Amino acid sequence: MAVMIKHVKVVELLLGVGADPNTLDKGGRCPISNLLWYHHTLTPNNGEVDDDVFIICIMLTQVGEQRKDGGFC
Repeated sequence: MAVMIKHVKVVELLLGVGADPNTLDKGGRCPISNLLWYHHTLTPNNGEVDDDVFIICIMLTQVGEQRKDGGFC
């Protein structure tokens, strides 16, 4: 949920205590996929990426890459 509402500090805290950014939801999607789909589809802004979305994408990618065990969502 913190990812979807672009709460950067909460995402940072959750990742810091070990939350796995590669975990899939019931639909088989990972947090970064949900974030990008939600903010691209439901909040169109002429192709520009919101700063908070960009920051969260970087955090999820960096932590996910460090923790991956053979794959990245």
